[in-house]
Amino acid sequence: NKEVTRKIIKQLESQSKGKCLQAIKLARIYVVLGESEKVFDYLEQAFDQHDVDLIALKTDPRWKTIKHESKFKELVSKVKLPAY
Repeated sequence: NKEVTRKIIKQLESQSKGKCLQAIKLARIYVVLGESEKVFDYLEQAFDQHDVDLIALKTDPRWKTIKHESKFKELVSKVKLPAY
């Protein structure tokens, strides 16, 4: 249920204010909801946090819906993963 999911996200976001939150986890939730803009906001935060989970960008099937987007390809490049 998207409504319940959004409430959980809001809770996580409010609880994380001033704390280190793994942004990639929220990006994974937003990709399921189809909210690309939020996905990329959190992926950029994950990059800034040097999140090691970013090494799986190209192989993690959760990102398949956004792999074609230029922002995703740019992030892959920033993480210094080999090009497609």
